[in-house]
Amino acid sequence: MLDTRGIEEEDIKCGWYFRIEPFGIKDDECKQIVEQEWTTYTEANILTNLRHCEEKLLVWSKEKFGSIKKRLSYIEKTLKKLRRYPKTEEIMAQRRGLQAEKMDLIWKEENKWSQRSIIDWIQEGDKSTKFFHAKA
Repeated sequence: MLDTRGIEEEDIKCGWYFRIEPFGIKDDECKQIVEQEWTTYTEANILTNLRHCEEKLLVWSKEKFGSIKKRLSYIEKTLKKLRRYPKTEEIMAQRRGLQAEKMDLIWKEENKWSQRSIIDWIQEGDKSTKFFHAKA
């Protein structure tokens, strides 16, 4: 049963919402955090539980994923430096590792924007407006 005691109308109309990216939801740690936070506050109302989940997931997401663009930039700079070194087995292993991480981050970034465009289209519909022409 849903407990709505103690929830005020102004609590519900906060003017913003929390969103976690699709690739974050697929992570096992995300599921563990939600389960832990939801079972920890069993006596709290649903809004309290959601706020606790939100706080933990924001911290987790920032620690786990950080800024994809910043990480990609760092990887590019590091790969550029590594190209100057002799091609030893150690250097080549570092390059392969960074290339794999780079490809994973690019996939995450593309997936994020793909999901967001689908959400925008669902919410706004195909109205042939300036908004959609600007997105294309």
